[in-house]
Amino acid sequence: MVNATVNIRLEAEDKKEAEKIFATLGLTTSEAIRLFYRQTILRRGLPFSVDIPNDVTVAAMEAARRGELETGSFEDPGSRISSNERRGRA
Repeated sequence: MVNATVNIRLEAEDKKEAEKIFATLGLTTSEAIRLFYRQTILRRGLPFSVDIPNDVTVAAMEAARRGELETGSFEDPGSRISSNERRGRA
């Protein structure tokens, strides 16, 4: 087996965070990268989905970047539902 070297540039914080996750999984960075390569080969594609967002999603992402989205809290998810809707009489 002939070895090859891969050099990449990435954000230092991303590297640090990923390495913590790898360590939690009992993997070195090299092992994690080898797993990525093997899974890419086995699946004949990326081992996760990469989708091109539709127009609605793109518009929402752009609105979020501009700070135009309504924000709320999930503390009381029923707070926006009227009492009629809760009783099934929407």
